[in-house]
Order: sequence, then C-alpha cells, then structure tokens
Amino acid sequence: MTKLEFKLFPSQHKVMQSDHNLTLLLCGRGVGKTVVGSHWVVRKIVKDNARGLIIAPIYSQTHELLERVKELLEQMCLTYVFNKQPPKSWGPAKLTNYNNVLSVRVGLTIKYVYVGTGDNSEAVRSKSIGWAVLDEAALLKEELFKKIILPALRGQGADYKYQLLFLTSPRGAANWISELSKKEGVQTFSAASSENFLEYPPDKIKWYKDNMGDLEFKQEILGLIVNASASAMFYNAEDKVFKQIPRPKDSVLYLSLDQNVSPMVGIVGWLIPHKNRIHVFDEIIIQDSANVIDFATLANKKLKNVVKGGEKLILCGDASGNSRSVTAKESFYKTFINNMIRNNYYIVDNTFKSNPPVFESAEKVNNLLANGSLTIDPNLKQLKLDLAKTRYTKDLTTDKKWHDPHAGDSLRYLIWRIAHRTIGGKNMGFYA
Repeated sequence: MTKLEFKLFPSQHKVMQSDHNLTLLLCGRGVGKTVVGSHWVVRKIVKDNARGLIIAPIYSQTHELLERVKELLEQMCLTYVFNKQPPKSWGPAKLTNYNNVLSVRVGLTIKYVYVGTGDNSEAVRSKSIGWAVLDEAALLKEELFKKIILPALRGQGADYKYQLLFLTSPRGAANWISELSKKEGVQTFSAASSENFLEYPPDKIKWYKDNMGDLEFKQEILGLIVNASASAMFYNAEDKVFKQIPRPKDSVLYLSLDQNVSPMVGIVGWLIPHKNRIHVFDEIIIQDSANVIDFATLANKKLKNVVKGGEKLILCGDASGNSRSVTAKESFYKTFINNMIRNNYYIVDNTFKSNPPVFESAEKVNNLLANGSLTIDPNLKQLKLDLAKTRYTKDLTTDKKWHDPHAGDSLRYLIWRIAHRTIGGKNMGFYA
C-alpha cells in the first residue's frame, strides 16, 4: 500500500479531522464534496474493519463518488473489485451477494463497502455497517435515513464508534438536513465556493453575485441555509422597476401563460435579445371560469394592434397546459395555438414540458429586477399585486395558502424561458 499526501481546502481538512459520530458539510458550488467524501471513504476502508456504505439520491451521483474512491485505491496500489465476487485467491467468499458491493483487499483483510441510491434501499436493508457517506444528503428522504441507514449501524460491539458523513448543498430551512444541523452532537461545517480559489476566484464569485438573486447566492455560493418562510418571493420588485417603455424595433414578443381554469392569466412582454432587456407591458386575464376559446379571443383583442403581420409571437407557459385535455384530442396549448393561427398569428411554441424550479426561477426574476434588465408597466394591476403579496414557504416554494400568484408564475415562466432559450439549435442561456 502506497501512502498518499493531498492538500485540502479548509472545510475539507475540518471534515477529515472531525471525530464526531455525525459530521455535516454544507457546501457552496465547487467546494469539492466528492473529493473529501472519497478521501474519507478510503481512510475508513484502510483503517476500519467494519463494512461501510456509499449512498446518494441517484446513480450518477453515487457513481461519481465511487469512481473517485477507485482512483484513490489505485493510486495507493490497493486491489479491488466491484459488483462481483472477489477472486478465490483472496480467500473464501464471505457474502452471499456481491451486487453493488466494493470489495477491497488491504493486506490479508477484505473490506466491503455497500453502494446504494435513494431509490434502491435494498442495498442497505438488513445489512450491518459501521460507517456511511451520504452524498447530496438533503435530496435523500429522511425516512430512508431513519428507517434504513440508522438501523444498519450495528454489529460492531459496544466500544465501536459508528460514524456518518453528510455531504450536501443546502436546500432551505425546511429540509430535514437543516433540522439535523441544529441537533446536539452533530458537527456542522459551512463551506463557501470561494474556498476553491482555483475554480472560484473573486471575479467569478462577483459574477455570481451580480447574476443571482440574493437568497440563491447565499445558498448556492455561500453554502448557507436559507430560511425564507413568510419572506417576499419577489423582494426586488421596487418602485423603480415599474415604468412605461415604448417597444423598440428590434424586440421579440413573448406571451407567457399560467394555464388555469379560474382565473385564466397571461402576460405579454418584449425582449431585446442582444441587450438582454425585458419589458412586460400587458396582461391578459379572465377572472371567472372560462374556456380556452374565450381566452384566445381576449388575447387576440389585446394583441391585434401590437403584433405586426407575419411577426412571430413566442408562447411560453407551465407544463400543465400541455397535458390537460380541453377536448377529446387537444391540449390547452394546442387549442390556443390553433385558434391564434386562424387569426393570422405566427406562434412559436416554447411552452414547458416540465415546470422550472420555483426557487431558482423566482431568484432569476429578482436578479433581473435588481440589475435593471427587467421592467414592468405600472398599469398591470394583477402582476403588481402578485409581486407584492407572494411569499416563499420555509422549503422555498410558493406559499399558495397566503396568495396564489398566477401572473407572478407567468413572469417566472417567461424569465426562465428567456434565460434558457435556444439559439441556433443550442441552449445559449440568457447571456448569449
């Protein structure tokens, strides 16, 4: 076995030095969860005779950590096999099943590490382990931890020190990991992206600061737990963003819908693609229950003096409009588009197949409001109301019991679609 030496970032070093039973590392982007996790696992393999566990929410995340562990084992000249029984020269088989098992030969001893995912708890159930690494732990279910992983920590004797390492990005104050971080006996470290000064130098950190909402920056870059319960979702919707602006000649029109029966809501805005300027200048609302034909009729009435002949109108909106049947054969959007085409509109369908994440899309709105890239006509009463009243829940979703923001949701869809629009067949993003 070859001895290796590595330089670690401060938080990584603290994790490796921790002797607690439960150690939690809350990471900003680029801190290196996989690096410290793999070092921690390899040290356990070398020094601890108990069987261990590597687990993450999905296979690709588990696989990434496992591959890094394999690299370290190879660098240390330790022989291993994965997903199969070790060669007979290692000695008699000690397990009945080697699926998803990493077997490592350390001297004359065989060490075993179970490898699982959040949706494959059988890799852990009924096993006996002495230690575990939970990667992206906040995305794992608390029930998996309490009912499967904790009971598996057994069989090592009264004097054995069981240890768990949680590696994760914060996911809001309502997440079970956030609650765990407050408990006595859990050693918690927070690590900002700036620790990785090689990949996240000051100018890059500043770029993120300038291009993220405040809460998103705190969570994703500073690695902090964000408690936004009862906080305004659109906190940068200040008076200065509400203004009337004539439509420029080189702008592209967007219509964004929140597909709903009552009320039916949409907003209309224009984008100057190469200047990244967005202005929302109208809203289309039917307060009472209506059908898609009624809504298309109102949209036509609102837009007929705005949209020039042959000009494209880009349609975006929530995913439910693509699945809800309003006739025997057509979705809401299909019926709407066909009706608009019959009224001589050139519609480009950019509606969502799956909705954007609430927190990230709302924070994108906040970022653009703050830097002046997004403005809103002051006469849009429903949108102004939504921007003023919408709140986050503790888990960073929309508090619809307090206020259900259909126009605000339409704005999120609009901004997310523009931010992730495709140009020339490629996803160029908002800053293309």
